[in-house]
Amino acid sequence: NSLKIIAESDIAEKTADLLADNKICALFSKAMEYGPRALGARRILINPSDRGINDIVNNRLNRTEFMPFAPYVLEEMVEETFEVTRSNKSAMQFMTITTNVRSEWKDKIQATVHVDGTARPQTINRDQNALYYDILKYFYKKTGIPCLVNTSFNTHEEPIIHTVQEAFDAILNDRVDYLIFENMILEKKL
Repeated sequence: NSLKIIAESDIAEKTADLLADNKICALFSKAMEYGPRALGARRILINPSDRGINDIVNNRLNRTEFMPFAPYVLEEMVEETFEVTRSNKSAMQFMTITTNVRSEWKDKIQATVHVDGTARPQTINRDQNALYYDILKYFYKKTGIPCLVNTSFNTHEEPIIHTVQEAFDAILNDRVDYLIFENMILEKKL
């Protein structure tokens, strides 16, 4: 088995199209991150509109249902989507707090909403990470949903993907459908 390149241009827009079609995409870009949360360089991205995707992804990554998924949201849409206060807005960029999801969005981003109606969002603007932001912006233009599921790129009880070979192994082992790597989108050859 090996990988093939399916796109080398318009990466963000093509990734958004895959996500709108409910494909599971992994993002491997930039340098490895350090901190309580990986925030854009080693991520699995998923369409948040169907809670059923949680079971599919959890099975593929050997995770339990107890491990909830979090949304990342366009910074310019955060107040429309979540209950934002002056004290919690800056913390949201680090995905370290939960907040209530506004009622009109709960069904639209159900894969990220906890049983109590909260979520643990990360806000993103283009200056922080252009590719990560652009994927979400194109997804929003296509679907009207300003969030994507954002979960760490790893299998349960394994560290976050660190090397290119680990990223390639994840797609070869059917953990994800597509790998966004540098300026290309890769898929497994059948």
